[in-house]
Amino acid sequence: MFKNNFLDITVGMSPLKAASIFGTKATISTCGRTQNLAVVNTAYSFAVTYNNDLLFGLGECNKVDNVTIRWTNGETMQIKPNKINQYISIK
Repeated sequence: MFKNNFLDITVGMSPLKAASIFGTKATISTCGRTQNLAVVNTAYSFAVTYNNDLLFGLGECNKVDNVTIRWTNGETMQIKPNKINQYISIK
């Protein structure tokens, strides 16, 4: 039986509050692979215009080496989660 792991990152405004959430990109490095996700327009008329919850599927990988958050104005933040299967809020 497979055990699939995840890391969920909720992105907020940039640290200096100089960039909006829309267009923010997150990159994770894990088990020799790199994944990228961005806060984009959902096109749902009945919901918010963006989804700032970025869910990364890790499969059977049991660690995350690095997470980089990059806002549209160039601000970046790096974190090194010490565990998987968690929700991280970047505010």
